[in-house]
Amino acid sequence: YSAYYNVEVSQGDSYTILIRDYERYPEKAIKVSEMITGSGPLKYRGLDMKSVGGVVMNVHNTGMKPVTIEKLSLIFTHYPVTDVSDFECSEPVFNKIYNIGKWALKICKQTIELDSPKHQENLGCAGDYHISSLMNYFTYGDTELTRFDLVRIAHFLEMADGYMFHTTYSMIWIMMIKEYYKFTADMTVFDETKKALTMLLEKVNTYVGEKGRVDNPPTYMFVDWLVVDGYSIHHPPMALGQGVLNAFYYGGLLTAAELFELMGDGEYAAKCLARAASIKDAFNKWLYDEDKKLYCDGLNDEYEYDPWRPKNPEKRYFSWHTNTLAALFGIADEKRSVEIMETVLNDYDLMNPQPYFMHFTLEAIHKTGLFEKYGLQQLKRWEIMTDFEKGLMEGWYDYTGTYGFDYSHVWGGTPTYQLPSKIMGFEMVEAGFKKIRLNPNLYGLEYANIKMPTPYGAISVNLRKGEEPVISVPEQIELVR
Repeated sequence: YSAYYNVEVSQGDSYTILIRDYERYPEKAIKVSEMITGSGPLKYRGLDMKSVGGVVMNVHNTGMKPVTIEKLSLIFTHYPVTDVSDFECSEPVFNKIYNIGKWALKICKQTIELDSPKHQENLGCAGDYHISSLMNYFTYGDTELTRFDLVRIAHFLEMADGYMFHTTYSMIWIMMIKEYYKFTADMTVFDETKKALTMLLEKVNTYVGEKGRVDNPPTYMFVDWLVVDGYSIHHPPMALGQGVLNAFYYGGLLTAAELFELMGDGEYAAKCLARAASIKDAFNKWLYDEDKKLYCDGLNDEYEYDPWRPKNPEKRYFSWHTNTLAALFGIADEKRSVEIMETVLNDYDLMNPQPYFMHFTLEAIHKTGLFEKYGLQQLKRWEIMTDFEKGLMEGWYDYTGTYGFDYSHVWGGTPTYQLPSKIMGFEMVEAGFKKIRLNPNLYGLEYANIKMPTPYGAISVNLRKGEEPVISVPEQIELVR
């Protein structure tokens, strides 16, 4: 639960109460979460929200009278949501995965979006907010916190002259703007983000070197929670992060071009497209390996290094990460994209993603027409999380042994978006649900029942193998074929 502590003491003349909590494992209840000292009757309400799966309470009686605890309870809190969504299919593990993600989304929705109630990183985590917003469109449907995220980040970028510490996240923020507009048709968000968007793009353009690629950024972060040869790709060197950052920059430029066209600024849209073309050319020239038929993760150039951009190794690396983004954003042509995805999805010796980055992998699988073959297979990787139904594990495993992954992290919840959206075959044809397209596909399942919220009521899709889909759409929404 995302909650505050509530403790009521009815008697005791001197005492100290220590509360230790944990998300999953009782042995993790080491750090004191709340320390309450008092004498006599007491009603205590904590001021610090916790992520609580279980509680250990110790009462130290330092007085002469017995201490009586009348109540230890949690005040559960989250942003108010109306739940009309549903997902159920013939594969029980997918139902569990969907619901665990939905719960994680709920406890991360507070007065602002959180990455998790445990970490509470509350500004600039666009990678987390991005996946959270997509999950939200198919579950709770209230878009106000997403809009708030977009505007808060815009204000931050304006204050920081377009600079964001997590360079890949800055590009994901651009994609969030487009997705928000697509689901709401709210053009007022452009007025509140255009200045920041321009500042961001001009800032990142300064990271592009004379060879037409991003090769001098302040960081290449964030890629994923993995360690490779002692390097954390949370903040990788060029050889492990350049491909991912350039791919996100390319995708960000294409998205920005669409946004500036919507804003009526064709001149800046053309500038974005020209820059994107240059990045694409450099990406294919410098990062594609003809022998492996894959893109490498970055070059081995020398540069001034620091803790957030470590010394560059001499080794060349290859991953799912760079290659799936090249396929997803169209850096590789259609034929090569399919070949790349076939290669990476069958090579687990390549560096492959934790749950956060699997979102982009699944999107690339769908874009390349391989979801029928690989989509549900990859979604079954989340089965490792279903033995603990209280929360969503931040990663498949804690790669350091010291960081302490949490069990309430929304960025790992992409199946809660992937399952309904891909099985429904949902496509927004005209922003704000004016026109949609549905191309349902069971992908080998026996049945699936899906409800998705819209501003006009729920869309429902009921599928049975061998039968025609039963689809219900509110009358205000035009369903096109």
